[in-house]
Amino acid sequence: MDLKVNRQKFVFAGNIKFTKKELDFIVLSVNGNKYNDIGAKMFVSIKTIENYRDSIYEKLNINSREELVKFAIKAGIVDI
Repeated sequence: MDLKVNRQKFVFAGNIKFTKKELDFIVLSVNGNKYNDIGAKMFVSIKTIENYRDSIYEKLNINSREELVKFAIKAGIVDI
């Protein structure tokens, strides 16, 4: 029996650690995708997308997509 181990990859933006899925969410969100579309592209439920959003907002101490866009540009995650 061959067991697969799922090892979550982490990415740093500055000194903030994000999971690869959180980073994918940031890129898709900042590029104007709606949460339902992000879920479809990432093959996860809307609830999972909301969990990614909540986790990211907590890590960054932000409350809106606009603040997320500002962070992503400043951190070099996306270009203008």
